[in-house]
Amino acid sequence: MGKPYLSKPTRFALSKLCTLYERWACRNFDAIITATPYIRDKFLRINRNTVDVNNFPLLDEFSNTSEWAKKQNEVAYVGGIARIRGAEEIVGALKYTQGVRLNLAGQFSEKAVERKVKSHPAWSKVNELGFLNRHQVNDVLTRSKVGLVTLHPAINYLDALPVKMFEYMAAGIPVIASNFPILNEIVESAQCGLCVDPLDPKAIGEAVQYLIDHPEEAKKMGENGRLAVEGKIQLGK
Repeated sequence: MGKPYLSKPTRFALSKLCTLYERWACRNFDAIITATPYIRDKFLRINRNTVDVNNFPLLDEFSNTSEWAKKQNEVAYVGGIARIRGAEEIVGALKYTQGVRLNLAGQFSEKAVERKVKSHPAWSKVNELGFLNRHQVNDVLTRSKVGLVTLHPAINYLDALPVKMFEYMAAGIPVIASNFPILNEIVESAQCGLCVDPLDPKAIGEAVQYLIDHPEEAKKMGENGRLAVEGKIQLGK
């Protein structure tokens, strides 16, 4: 239902057809493993042998974080770059920051979005890094002070647990996340960042500037995030 390249009638028909097939097929499986508690609860109604294995990062990949004083006034976004993932708002947010650069790691999936964000006046504040391997991602997060995960309120994101948010937490940096209930609960319970309207570039930019201007608070949020991941808190519940 969230695929923009399908017409509305096609989305509706395919959704109903896939739902019927999914219910029939999954009743016959010996077991089902899901990625989040929300999806687990959905499939428990179909097959009682359902468990969730949350897709959290490997802590060892993010163990070599630098001292906070050595970090740059940079924020990071790591992942697929697309309209639905907030690419336009993230770049637009830089208009509302001073002395801050964006480390943009990943590849564009839409040519139109790529052209639009690269024509934005704030693009001059972007370090376009392209696709990075795991060691390079760690290097970027080591020098960044904030991690961005401002996904749009699309149907497939509202109840998701984005891996990149837990990677930021594992790297010991505060997160700025979409103000969805499930993400709000995680961020507030761990006290590891700020939640904002993902469709509001000004709100994103002001949150970035706040964390840059309050390094001790930002550092503490980063430490809290790392502790939450290390403690294997039942996030999202």
